Amino acid sequence: MIKKILYLVFLIFSIFGCDDEVTFQAEYEEKEILYCVLNADSSNQYALLKTNFENKNSQQNHYIKNAKITLKQNKVTSELRDTSALNNNTETDFYYSKNFKPPLGSEIEITAELPNGKVLSAFLTVPNFSLFVFQQSLLTIPSSQDPTRLYIGWTLRNGNDNLAFLTRLIINYRINKNNIETEHSYTIPIEYIIKNDNTLPVHPQIGRSSFQVYSQQVIDRAFREISIGDTNKSAYTIVNANLEIFVLEENLTNYSASVEAFKNSYSVKVYEPQISNIEGGLGVFGAFIK
Repeated sequence: MIKKILYLVFLIFSIFGCDDEVTFQAEYEEKEILYCVLNADSSNQYALLKTNFENKNSQQNHYIKNAKITLKQNKVTSELRDTSALNNNTETDFYYSKNFKPPLGSEIEITAELPNGKVLSAFLTVPNFSLFVFQQSLLTIPSSQDPTRLYIGWTLRNGNDNLAFLTRLIINYRINKNNIETEHSYTIPIEYIIKNDNTLPVHPQIGRSSFQVYSQQVIDRAFREISIGDTNKSAYTIVNANLEIFVLEENLTNYSASVEAFKNSYSVKVYEPQISNIEGGLGVFGAFIK
């Protein structure tokens, strides 16, 4: 169970760019970093609390234990538990709660009281809308309207300000080997690029546009990638495809965009962009609904 929780922790934070693998090359100043991304579809919430560092290759554990982290919505308060697990043979400490599902449109406060007496805090408004409507009633691959591309459009009604979106198009398939069937999935990128003689997928980024376009050539390539290197193509069966659309509030959108811009920049990187809504430290307190 703890492995599943740990997987969800890093899945959520990796999707939205909440990492700290940027080496600080300017004058070093130790600061505490709080990451908490609320999933408005779930009662399970997670947080990471750590210090920044000068050398990312350091073996020192920079996670902060024994802090008191609470989530508050009106009179409802939930304290996140401190726990740890092994991730790639490295101990990872994180905090979690199993009983806090934030209502859409509600205002949430997070407070982290650290063992050294410092307090980190932040506020947000959970994404809210009255209706999510797709522009097409039926999506097929390949598209019946335009065989060269798959266009996905949607409309959000009565949503709060500055919402953004992130799409994931996922192929679900089965592999039958020696009469043993296993289930798998593959996320379709929007393009493939060549980097250092390696072909890498590029996935959609967070944006405020209410549509996403996939080239049919890229989709075809993704289907080939599923069984690449295996001559027994008949062992593979496509089951279906799922489209996931994450709706993000403003703080998470701004933080994720700044991290992506920093990673993709060709300029000299002397410091990590410090776009943060954490009072008393760095990081992000954000929320999404899928």
